[in-house]
Amino acid sequence: MSWPKPSESSDCQLHNSRNGGDFVMTMSNGHPKKLRTAERLKVFRQWLADVDEDEKKLFIRELLNDCDLHNLEYISMLISRLRVARSRPTLNKSKDPFTLLPSHIVLQIMAHLDPVSLCRSSLVSRYWRVVCSEPLLWRTLCQLPREFRLCSAEAESSQLRSHTSECGTVRWKDAFSERYRLWRNWHAGRCVVRTFTGHTQGITCVQFDDDRIVSGSSDTTIRIWDLRGSSDVGNLGTMALNGHSATVRCLDLNGNVLASGSNDFSIKIWNVDVNPRWSSIGCRKNNAWSF
Repeated sequence: MSWPKPSESSDCQLHNSRNGGDFVMTMSNGHPKKLRTAERLKVFRQWLADVDEDEKKLFIRELLNDCDLHNLEYISMLISRLRVARSRPTLNKSKDPFTLLPSHIVLQIMAHLDPVSLCRSSLVSRYWRVVCSEPLLWRTLCQLPREFRLCSAEAESSQLRSHTSECGTVRWKDAFSERYRLWRNWHAGRCVVRTFTGHTQGITCVQFDDDRIVSGSSDTTIRIWDLRGSSDVGNLGTMALNGHSATVRCLDLNGNVLASGSNDFSIKIWNVDVNPRWSSIGCRKNNAWSF
């Protein structure tokens, strides 16, 4: 894959210049720079028209690899505008005002709508449906500073990974739909309450991740519920960790490593992958209250 060379009869002043002095002198008024860009665009379009689809994709991929983040943001914005513009219906006595506006203005207008209004607007026409499905709009909703956010940046990253395609594209509309359902259920009080039993005394601390719930108790034990099994609480796999001789005051779960602090003046580090194995760290005078 190579670029065609300009012809000898090219009207580009840069290619017709015979020495560096002419180049420096002609660059001072600014016009030759425009001619240089126009000449390059002309050559690029000619080359692009001659290559097949595979070569074109290869060129685009290599070009994007050489772009910095600022360039990629600009490209993303252009793609959004082009997607909207190219889905615009032909004007055939249409009275839809959006068909008369530039695509970036249409996107700016739609960005002011709330999620419910945006979904309702997608039912107006095929063109409006394309506009309302634009990922840029749903990414903006996901990134609002207060509403529809998850409890932590780690939780948001995990959620976005679950809505990312194999080619690395985030399905922003699906991600926001999940967040919106969660937000609506919390505000409406709609939730499933499940009761976990097993401790014989009060619960003093709790830790959890996507797969497990870990609890410490005044009965000196630690219990782990495996949430990856049945949705029925009675059928959930449980693990009881025994090692402390007093109330368990604090827990910290990181992967399969669990740290526990107790009123028995010790901190224990557990490997909870399959079998509960632990090592103990003694505390001289004070109880371990938190990590």
